[in-house]
Amino acid sequence: MSAIQFIESQSSDPVERAIAERVVSILNSPRMDSARRQWLVQQAQQELMEHRRRLERAQQKQSARSKASRPKRDPMATRRRELGRTGDTAK
Repeated sequence: MSAIQFIESQSSDPVERAIAERVVSILNSPRMDSARRQWLVQQAQQELMEHRRRLERAQQKQSARSKASRPKRDPMATRRRELGRTGDTAK
């Protein structure tokens, strides 16, 4: 049994934890030869990197959406404030 631990095992992301668990089981499997083990670990690495890219793109889209959905200034409210100020000085 290997004593290898991956930082992804401690992640709050369930996908990352699942990938880490899968890699540990691959490394601990006595039935696999080293070439097969290496190929499967590389596949898991690619899956992890793609997952992180998807998360990053989703966060970028969410950030862009939140910036676009910020409320615009109400021109009527701005004008009311302007008129209120000038009305106070005119009295």
